[in-house]
Amino acid sequence: MVAYWKADNNTLDSVDAHNGTIVGSLTYEPAVINQGFNFTGNAANRLTVTDFMDPSSGSNLTVVLWVKKRAVSTIATYVNKFQTSGDNG
Repeated sequence: MVAYWKADNNTLDSVDAHNGTIVGSLTYEPAVINQGFNFTGNAANRLTVTDFMDPSSGSNLTVVLWVKKRAVSTIATYVNKFQTSGDNG
């Protein structure tokens, strides 16, 4: 395991130092295990994490998450990697 965000009222990585940063008004709410992130469906409210995977290394990536959708018809992106200005990744 490379990273694990428990969402227990913080964005700290419980495995290493890949701590997240809240953008917008992401909040916490009760979850199956302790707390969870409350994503409102607004893309402006999110958790960002600095890229720590090197795609050229040939390493595989597995992402596991629990999701409680509030509406069946809602289309959502749960994990996304994108390039920011000046980033070569």
